[in-house]
Amino acid sequence: MILGRYEIETYYVVVNARTESRQRIIYYGNNNQEYFIERYFGPIRPGYEQSATVFSNLSYSDLKTNIVGESFVINDKSTPPMPLVYVTLSGIDSIQRDGLLRIILVDSTSDPITLEFISEFHSNQANSLINLLLEDPTVDINILGADTTPPKICFNEYFYNSPVILDGGVNPGTHSSDELGNFRVEVDLSTFSGPIPLTDNNILDNLIHKVLDSRDGLIYLMEDNIRIYKNVINSSNLVTEISEIGNYIVMLDILDLSQNLNNTTVLISVI
Repeated sequence: MILGRYEIETYYVVVNARTESRQRIIYYGNNNQEYFIERYFGPIRPGYEQSATVFSNLSYSDLKTNIVGESFVINDKSTPPMPLVYVTLSGIDSIQRDGLLRIILVDSTSDPITLEFISEFHSNQANSLINLLLEDPTVDINILGADTTPPKICFNEYFYNSPVILDGGVNPGTHSSDELGNFRVEVDLSTFSGPIPLTDNNILDNLIHKVLDSRDGLIYLMEDNIRIYKNVINSSNLVTEISEIGNYIVMLDILDLSQNLNNTTVLISVI
């Protein structure tokens, strides 16, 4: 990670009778004040503590591609914008969330950098953009706006041997998504090839083909994303499995990294 204008001075020290190379990095901020950190490729020495660098009052639009495939820049809000920090994609070891507004970029070769955003929306959008760059460094985020599109859920054509159909009774075909409307399944116990009772995992594994997102790619539904209600949606009718004849409403909730919500229901009628 590079902050402002910098100069690197390489020097050598002797530690435990062994010569080691270190670098003194001198940074020059916008106020022309200089300070330095020491970059050391090796074990952290006893008594050394990482310092914290925090950039506040950020919007997701302050993140811009610097060199496609290599780095991005975080700008301030001056006119024209001035760079606060350049971030090398290959240097990011992990992204951590710290509450609703903060993102921490962890780099093994320098101190962590904390980004604090003006709202939860901007923090979520920035988190999505940085993860997108890590997944596909060739993306130019300068041409991207906010991600406000929820993920879409694609269904299998059959739930075990029972067709997955639209409310109107139409079988839309293989891997149709919730964008077409509400889906339902009729389970005839006399011919059904699946297990009874049906658990959360049975439903997720055999009803859902995949979940796609416009920015985050492939998303996985887990047990926390599914709830099953008998007859009507209220807390007293929440069940853990489908075990007898009746109508069951399967509610699927899934969020992408930008926190766009897809809330889809599927009716499973057991006869």
